[in-house]
Amino acid sequence: LPPDFSIGRTTMIDKAWQIKDPQIFANQLSKEGKCCLVDIGANVGLFTRQLLHLAPDKIHEVYMYEPDPFNYELLKKNIPRDSKKTFVNSAVSSSSESSKDFFKDPLNSGNYSFYQELMPTDGYERINVSTISASSQIDAWRSSGLPIFYKSDTQGHDILIACSCGLDLWKQVKCAMLELWPIRRLSDEHDQFLNDFASILDLFPIKVFGDNLKVNITTSEVFDFLNDSNHSTKDKDIFLFKDD
Repeated sequence: LPPDFSIGRTTMIDKAWQIKDPQIFANQLSKEGKCCLVDIGANVGLFTRQLLHLAPDKIHEVYMYEPDPFNYELLKKNIPRDSKKTFVNSAVSSSSESSKDFFKDPLNSGNYSFYQELMPTDGYERINVSTISASSQIDAWRSSGLPIFYKSDTQGHDILIACSCGLDLWKQVKCAMLELWPIRRLSDEHDQFLNDFASILDLFPIKVFGDNLKVNITTSEVFDFLNDSNHSTKDKDIFLFKDD
C-alpha cells in the first residue's frame, strides 16, 4: 500500500478500498459470461484486485494503466501476473503526445493528475510521465469480442479519454465507471468534446451517480453537474449500464 494519509491509511483501517465500486461491477458481471476489464488510472491496483476476488471467474483479461513509477511498482505486486493481464506504466491520454507533466499530491496518492488546478495550494510535486493514446489501445481491448467493463479514474482527464475512444468502442462497453469533475475547474477546453460525450452517455439507458445509486439520471442532468461553476464542487463517479 502507498504510505499516504488517504488510500494507504484508509485501506489499512477498513481492510478494503472503496469496496462499493468493485461490488457494483461484480453485480453486473453476475449477469454476464466473461468480460475484458479496462482499468485506466489503476493506481496501486486495489479496484482490480478486489474485483478479481469478487468475480474470479468472470474476468477473461485485464488492461491496467498507471503512470506514476512508485504506484506502478505496487500495482505489479498487488495483481497476480499472467498472460491475461497487461500492465502499462503510462498514462492514457486523449492525444498522441509521448509524455506529459503530471502533478502529485503528497498526502493523497489517489490525487495525481494532469491538472495543476486539482492540487493543494502548495506542497505538490511535478514530474514528467510517459503517455499512450487511448486510440492506440482500442484494438487490444476489443480483440476478444467480449463485453468491456471500463473503469477510468484520472482526476480530470476522463471525458477526453472516453471521447477519444470513439463510439464503436463504447458500443462494446457493457458497464463503465468514470470520475467526473465540473469542467469549469479544468484548464483544458472540454467544450469541443461535449457533444461526443453526450453521444456516449446516450448509449447507456441506466446512468447513476455513485453517491445516489437508486436514482437514474439523464444526460442533461450529467451536464448540469459538468457545467457547475461553483469551484468548491467536488468530483463525482458516474456508473453507466446497459440493460440488455
